Amino acid sequence: MLINGALQPTYETKHTTKRKAKRGPESSPLANGKEAAPSSSSPKRNSLTSETENDELTLEGIKQFFVAVEREEWKFDTLCDLYDTLTITQAVIFCNTKRKVDWLTEKMREANFTVSSMHGDMPQKERDEIMKEFRSGQSRVLITTDVWARGIDVQQVSLVINYDLPNNRELYIHRIGRSGRFGRKGVAINFVKSDDIRILRDIEQYYSTQIDEMPMNVADLI
Repeated sequence: MLINGALQPTYETKHTTKRKAKRGPESSPLANGKEAAPSSSSPKRNSLTSETENDELTLEGIKQFFVAVEREEWKFDTLCDLYDTLTITQAVIFCNTKRKVDWLTEKMREANFTVSSMHGDMPQKERDEIMKEFRSGQSRVLITTDVWARGIDVQQVSLVINYDLPNNRELYIHRIGRSGRFGRKGVAINFVKSDDIRILRDIEQYYSTQIDEMPMNVADLI
């Protein structure tokens, strides 16, 4: 929960500080190479749904959590801690830039984690092959930008991680609403730095929803 504009004690301090001490500081990627995103100037929603051309996205049935991280580079440590939870099901990890997708994919593979990735700079044939493998379950963790967030249904996805909070609140439901389609339940985990508090609160107010601190037993909720 957000209390007086501040986050509760962070998950990372309990779980990743030890690893952080062993590993040197990670260099975070530059914030460029962003995927195009629609603007968000519409008023606050009174429900947890969003109309699209062919479907209605909903936040109902989706458990939403945040993990407070003090620094950008600590997100990686937290993601590594969560990897076993990710592979219980199929998971999608959203980053805001193509460069971040490439960087995170490389870092995860260097740490011997199996992931696939996709963004708009990849040839269509390559993206189609990646999606084919993901749909079939051959790959279980997909790192991507918002190019994936609209119009693609993968029924098995029940966990979404926002490595970066979306640049605008409209994208939030397009990212995590997917995991609630077909009557399925889902879990969404948001990595939040101190300067992301305003964005998180705006999302809560806009969708009239609540995003709680991630519990220790999150794997049991998936």
